[in-house]
Amino acid sequence: MSNMLEPDEFASASRSLLALVTPKAHPPGRNISLDHLFTTAVSLPFDPMTYKTRPCPHAHCQDSQCVFYHCSQDRRRNVNECHYQSKACRCVFVENCWGSPAACRFGDKCTFAHSFYELMYHPHCYKASECVEKDCTRGVLCWNKHEPVVTKEDDQTVKTVIGLYSDKVVECKKLKTSVAAAKMRLGKAEGELQMLRAQLGCCLCKRGTIAAALYPCGDVFCQTCLSASLPRCPFCLLPAKQKLDLHLSL
Repeated sequence: MSNMLEPDEFASASRSLLALVTPKAHPPGRNISLDHLFTTAVSLPFDPMTYKTRPCPHAHCQDSQCVFYHCSQDRRRNVNECHYQSKACRCVFVENCWGSPAACRFGDKCTFAHSFYELMYHPHCYKASECVEKDCTRGVLCWNKHEPVVTKEDDQTVKTVIGLYSDKVVECKKLKTSVAAAKMRLGKAEGELQMLRAQLGCCLCKRGTIAAALYPCGDVFCQTCLSASLPRCPFCLLPAKQKLDLHLSL
């Protein structure tokens, strides 16, 4: 079977490639060569939905990774238009070999895959399994999944991120330790304040706010426990020579 395109197919390929070129990039009246169209189409991001669905504009193309089809067995129908299943057609796939799609009497209306590319690039099969080849050379054209390649720059970036994360973790641990120490100091200070309040509280009721002190014994009392004039201290019973008014707030 010849890989040469018929004139009609070649014209169709030219029209398909012309559709890829926007009017802004190529003003009207400018002559566009097929080589330029081919380079433009190949340079576009790989689209698995349109892969091998258009004829190659180069009649003698020898590129094994060409995104266009070169013969009927290389052709792939658009799955969104033909709606074929992810199963091989029994009329085309015979004895584990792909034959000519012309062997199927339903043609493009057949609901099964007619080529290897139709099967492998079907949405249900594409990237559905891991690639078993250690040194796969198909690149983005491979229909199997590949582990992401980690470059030296990516590895250095990961190490930098890990280093920054480790520094932040150390800072968080130090901050937690500081907060815990501050809480301990605060609790200790509150305890000392309670002891101070108890020591400076009324000698009789231990609850009232200090209002006055007696001289010379120095005992303190609240306004309720201390009468206007006392000959003796009600706590130690020593003679009180003078009452001193106090204004303390704890």
